[in-house]
Amino acid sequence: ELGIVVVALAAFGLVRGAWHLPRAVALLVLAFAPYAVFHLLFQETVTVRYALPLVIPVGFLAVYAVAGAGRLPLTVAGAALVFTSLAMSLPATRAYAREGSPAFRLFQGTLLNMSPQVIGFHFVMRRVEEWEHDSHRARVLQARAGREWLALVEHWRNGPDSTVHFLADPRRTDLALFDPQARTLTASARWPFREEAFVAGARPGGADLYTMSAPGWMLDRGWALTAEIAGVTANARLGPHIEPSVAWVRARQTGDTLILGGRYLGGEGAPPARLTLTTADGQVMAALDVSPGPFFETIVLPDGALDGHGYVPLRVSAAGAHGATPASPLALEQFDLQPEGQILLGLLAGWQEPEYNPATGRAWRWMSDRAELWVRPVDRDVTVTLDGESPAAYFDRAPDVRVMAGDTELARFSPSTDFVQRITIPAAVLDAAEGRITLESDLSFSPAERSGAADQRRLALRIYSVRAE
Repeated sequence: ELGIVVVALAAFGLVRGAWHLPRAVALLVLAFAPYAVFHLLFQETVTVRYALPLVIPVGFLAVYAVAGAGRLPLTVAGAALVFTSLAMSLPATRAYAREGSPAFRLFQGTLLNMSPQVIGFHFVMRRVEEWEHDSHRARVLQARAGREWLALVEHWRNGPDSTVHFLADPRRTDLALFDPQARTLTASARWPFREEAFVAGARPGGADLYTMSAPGWMLDRGWALTAEIAGVTANARLGPHIEPSVAWVRARQTGDTLILGGRYLGGEGAPPARLTLTTADGQVMAALDVSPGPFFETIVLPDGALDGHGYVPLRVSAAGAHGATPASPLALEQFDLQPEGQILLGLLAGWQEPEYNPATGRAWRWMSDRAELWVRPVDRDVTVTLDGESPAAYFDRAPDVRVMAGDTELARFSPSTDFVQRITIPAAVLDAAEGRITLESDLSFSPAERSGAADQRRLALRIYSVRAE
């Protein structure tokens, strides 16, 4: 790209200048090298505007490199660089002038037209609300950066019947801590050009607007449903092995079915840990002995277990032998609770822990060469959707992937690009398989085999999301 050409010219110009203009180059280094070092070591290099001061020395050195070829080549090369830059930047500039910032566009053009009563947002969106504060009369939920979901939890605990319009940063994953049945993606807005080339690191950038009704359940501190939240939990020194992780469940007379999954991070040979689920009055709803590695359990709560008003707590705690603290932490990676007739989806054996790239906002789990899903049968056909990365990034050919329910082959596909695969499961087949779905790939690898890393996992497909509907 153009940047590579300019930097290459600047490098040549630096060598030429050191030979012909050593004092000028020394002055240039003295003026700009300290900032360059500071930028590379202490600033977010992804943020384009932080590098703007370095355009001056790079531009000078690039021009000086071409100047060695004579006046005519300098004129031609300079004009080519200018026109190429304009050809790339003018369309983006016109698009920005026409559409503006995605977050502001979404707030002004969609959210305000919905006459919201309560507005929530990720901390990076606070400037949008502050700028537009006088244009609405909604209550604004204030929250700490990185802990925005807790403001929603507190709000619904105090008033369990309100709707919140939430302006979300697409790179964040904390809304997974709320019942997915209660949130709807109303609108999305993105930059109308390549973000990384023109406004990388700009905040706020893209935005999603969710309409969130009072959820059937919401999770407090101490969980690990996404890698982002697992990091927050670890940094706060929380988790069920330290103090109970709380799920706030909307009070109801029926018991309903709950799924609970995660990972006991003890090493091979570590003693089992006991995971206990208790209600607000201390009744034990389940007590599970989990060995090191992943675990998954479905728990049927009896009628009356969630009786009360507003939201009632379910507490998940972990203990070692004789009630002692487990030798290793436990990560609670899966939770859902739905009434009879609603789909429940769980990840069983063969799925690795959640991972996350904060720069891109991409979250994923690796699937091993054999992985299992559990989908609760609901007396109707169910469609499972897999959204995954192209296997061409790590295999020489497309893998052969089979999807089975018992002895019945549901689908067979060979993805060679990024893919979205939808698999329809007939109700009778799902019921006969007791909800267990198996995915098998004929290709897999271990990072330890390829690069000598310590990672011994078997990896087949990088899956961005698994949904059932």
